[in-house]
Amino acid sequence: MPITIHAAYSVIEFHDIVHEHRMTPIELLDSVGLLGPDVTIGHGNMPAESYRFFAGGRDVELMGRRAVSISHCPVNIARRGRTLDSWQRYRDAGVNIALGSDTYPRDMIMQMRMASYFGKVTSGDLGAASAADVFAAATLGGASALGRDDLGRLAPGAKADIVIVDIGGRDTLRWGPVRDPIKSLVECGIADDVETVLVGGIVRMENRSIPGVELVGLRARAQAAGEEVWSRLAEWDPLRRTAEQMSPWSFPVKEDR
Repeated sequence: MPITIHAAYSVIEFHDIVHEHRMTPIELLDSVGLLGPDVTIGHGNMPAESYRFFAGGRDVELMGRRAVSISHCPVNIARRGRTLDSWQRYRDAGVNIALGSDTYPRDMIMQMRMASYFGKVTSGDLGAASAADVFAAATLGGASALGRDDLGRLAPGAKADIVIVDIGGRDTLRWGPVRDPIKSLVECGIADDVETVLVGGIVRMENRSIPGVELVGLRARAQAAGEEVWSRLAEWDPLRRTAEQMSPWSFPVKEDR
């Protein structure tokens, strides 16, 4: 069975495992025989090589040697002040990079853009994490992580999973002139540009409408559920923090008297 697991993601996770096992999280997984081509590691962005004080780190090498996949979620980790330290290092080692979201918004186009931008910044190379690289990670990388050669591509014998994107920008100038649609998608696109979706040849969304899903009511129910959770946050938070303490407002809120 394919395996997915979080690892090499949290600072606490890394230090606790090194303290308890004298191995990094990736080394620990390898020591119990868990690393392999059927394993996808959620994130995997905190290998030993990322730590200057951790001499001799070989986590990326280990993942590549075992043909492991990682699910890189660039927006999620950027919000935590981190990123994949070197897109090319993973690729050169043989690690299959897939893209995930793991946070709102569920926007794969945004994930591709952030992966490309941070990949260039961290490597200091404008050619790193190209539009082609991140697009492949979002499509073929995910298919490879699942062990499927019938997904992530338009080809004979593949599933008819097709996404149609409106590159007109919905009567805006956001896209500008389009020469290379893949580069423009990564640089200028957003999830709302997806117009039609087919899964296995069956239309699941058409003209930006999902049959059977009423978005206005769905958003209202989601907001009400969120308000309920936030109002009772202190009941289950170990530190008894309120929502305002755990996630302060961007600016002070003036209450009516």
